[in-house]
Amino acid sequence: AYMSDEQIKKFMYYEPNTIEDTKKLISDSITNDNIFEFSVTRKDSGKLIGNIGLYIGGKEATGDREAEIGWLIDSENQGYGYATEAAKSVVKFAFEQLELRRIIAHCDSENDKSWHIMEKLGMRREAHYKKSRKSNRVLGHIWRDAFGYAILTEDYRKDRNYEQSNI
Repeated sequence: AYMSDEQIKKFMYYEPNTIEDTKKLISDSITNDNIFEFSVTRKDSGKLIGNIGLYIGGKEATGDREAEIGWLIDSENQGYGYATEAAKSVVKFAFEQLELRRIIAHCDSENDKSWHIMEKLGMRREAHYKKSRKSNRVLGHIWRDAFGYAILTEDYRKDRNYEQSNI
């Protein structure tokens, strides 16, 4: 249900998902080795509350592998640290298991919840894109600013938050 929730998707540049959109997303993540979709569930209830996507690009032969990370958490479960905890696990997986060089993320400049998570992940703001994308119908198809964040492997390795994490 959260994938079609207009309030949590208001800062996304695509329309809220239909059932068919969600089925295609799941199918693509199963058949494409460069797409990872992780479910975010509550430990206490096992309830599905969101997802985190990791989309790999770059040239493996030259070691120039990077990925983009993104997340959605249902509105009832936002503000409790679930997105940060889950995203830390995915970042750890990306650097330690997939041996990526860099992870990037983007968000609407007014989506402070999202860019705060990026900063908690040790990512740094690298760009402020002025009127770079049109919003979806929830915000009226207007041109919006976006922020670009990134973290490198060496920054990840230096970050004490990951060292002390139980993730």
